[in-house]
Amino acid sequence: MKSQSQASSVKPFRILAVDDETYILDFLKEALEFWGYEVVTAADSRSAFDIIKSGYISLLITDIKMEESDSGIKLIENAKALFPDLMIIVITGSFADEKAMRLYAEQEVSFLQKPLRANELKALVSKTVQQHLREIELKIDIQAAKKIIENTFPKKNPDSSRIDLFSIYRPVYDIGGDFYDFIQLSDGRHLIYLCDVEGHGIHAAIFANTIRIFLRAFAETSTAPGEMVARLNRAISAETRSNSMATAFFAFYDPADNSLCYVNAGHEHPVLFRAAEGSFERLETTGTIIGIFEDASYETKRTLLNEGDILFLYTDGVCDNYNIKYQHFTIDMASAIILDNKNENSQFIGRRIISRIQQQLGGNPQHDDLAFILLKINSGAQVAENNHHRAARASST
Repeated sequence: MKSQSQASSVKPFRILAVDDETYILDFLKEALEFWGYEVVTAADSRSAFDIIKSGYISLLITDIKMEESDSGIKLIENAKALFPDLMIIVITGSFADEKAMRLYAEQEVSFLQKPLRANELKALVSKTVQQHLREIELKIDIQAAKKIIENTFPKKNPDSSRIDLFSIYRPVYDIGGDFYDFIQLSDGRHLIYLCDVEGHGIHAAIFANTIRIFLRAFAETSTAPGEMVARLNRAISAETRSNSMATAFFAFYDPADNSLCYVNAGHEHPVLFRAAEGSFERLETTGTIIGIFEDASYETKRTLLNEGDILFLYTDGVCDNYNIKYQHFTIDMASAIILDNKNENSQFIGRRIISRIQQQLGGNPQHDDLAFILLKINSGAQVAENNHHRAARASST
């Protein structure tokens, strides 16, 4: 059921009828108004285009040949250039010629053959109206799903002077399947996770939000990361029952001792740069993907992070996009950027990585969602400076 605000935002279905023969124009106006539609008319393509430019039109019904042999075609092309979603019914007095067939293929129009029959007109307009209403409903659903996805992302970075964090998400469509969140726990730890939900659209948005809700409920009440993910998996597997699944990486960072406890649920293996050694290691999978096997178990791994270490978490879209030569961005490229810029902050490094990904695409469109998180351990001097800034802000409020 649409809310009152949604219903009030839907514009009326207005039809523009165009024909240079008065009796046809009169017939269209009388019939359509009798069936309850709002109708405006024009006797030539120029007047019709002026109406289209100045007023909201849902459906254009036009003769294909009027004062000029192809004036109807020009009207349609101009109208579509201005309003790509405009629905069109073309009236033709003969079988569709080559121009008409090209129009049908390129502009997604419907045809109505002369002499006009009231039952055919009514059926075609009714079908068009139903399509229009479905598209409105879909747009409303998409906006709702976008709102759901937006709510799965954190509103701010973790409040810790020890870590410097950068994150980015770039979906292919309005609603993607990647998401992440940062949760500050009551014991001082930070839960940082990155998920890649199967698919796109409304279903993916709802599934992502379900994961987020369960995680926020389990994070404070689970004794270990592996137990938390196992509880999450059982809940997701039992509740969704829709073959939905997700890969995910969960990192519990404790600023008290710089420890990182993590669970990798079938996700891409994050890269950890060790500043002291100038080397990289991969944080491998410790359990299966979420949402398939209800009794799956997850192992918790633990490591210590040191000053200057950089953790790079990413979804498969970082490496799945490619240019016209089918050349992909690689994790080796990301590692090289991290190594070359190891003394820079996380935002500088993250921006360099996204810039290199775009360069690798070379103008080729992105075809998979991508998201990544960079977490860098601050130096002692940086921690002191951050604490100073925090204290200054607190005293000024």
